[in-house]
Amino acid sequence: APEEPGFTGIGVGGAGFIKGNSAENVERCLMSLLEWDIHDYKSIELIGRAQVDKRWAYALRFTPQQGDPQVRYYDMENHLMVRMDQLLHYRMAKDLPEKAYAVASYFRNYRQLGTLKLPHEIVISHDPELVFELTHVKYGEEIPDSAFHD
Repeated sequence: APEEPGFTGIGVGGAGFIKGNSAENVERCLMSLLEWDIHDYKSIELIGRAQVDKRWAYALRFTPQQGDPQVRYYDMENHLMVRMDQLLHYRMAKDLPEKAYAVASYFRNYRQLGTLKLPHEIVISHDPELVFELTHVKYGEEIPDSAFHD
């Protein structure tokens, strides 16, 4: 089957990458917006504040029970997540050593969608930069199981 534009199947076990970013990273960014259960984390610490897109934000380190910590930045006025820094691990082949690189994801253009306020733009800073734009949302639509399988 032909691959989608901008999607390459490199990585261990056929894990896909979109312009150098793993599909898992993109999914992690989206899921972090809706995460509410903090029991998966050993600790969550306020580590400082920083400017993100010319606005002040609180920086919190989320240390999971397993895996690498993430730093999430929350706007100091509206408390929405505006940035997330994380490490991505990859191998070009099973017999090669694992490598890691830092990725910053920016969440912009928040809008109300029903009872949720979600960003309509997610920018993953990498070379090249990857931009996701939410253009259409449907509520109450059934999604067939086949949409989640290859």
